[in-house]
Amino acid sequence: MILNTGNNTKPKGFLGEAQVVIWLKQNGYHILCQNYACKMGEIDIIAQKDEFVCFIEVKTRFITYFDLSELITPSKQKKIINTARRYIALYGNHEQVYRFDVALVEKTPDGLIVNYIYNAFGGAEF
Repeated sequence: MILNTGNNTKPKGFLGEAQVVIWLKQNGYHILCQNYACKMGEIDIIAQKDEFVCFIEVKTRFITYFDLSELITPSKQKKIINTARRYIALYGNHEQVYRFDVALVEKTPDGLIVNYIYNAFGGAEF
């Protein structure tokens, strides 16, 4: 696959999400949904492992510097949280524990690597 290096970030995003799905499956997660969207927003991946349902935001960068505060702004977090609330209202149950994770996909000389951040944001407002 040849990636467009211009402003179109969709090919990189899809490549990063595919890499995260592989990582999640290798680490015992079951993928519930990809690219869940409603009027509130979109969540890249929703996955479950044991009692945890994880709402996962994927960020793919082909540079080596990541600043989480710049990648996932408070307004983006709010959209993800509101979208997760809608998903839970439709599909959730009281036996599940919900959390918001972030997967940072980075290009290295050896290929793509996933840096996975558990419980990256959320909490009192959720």
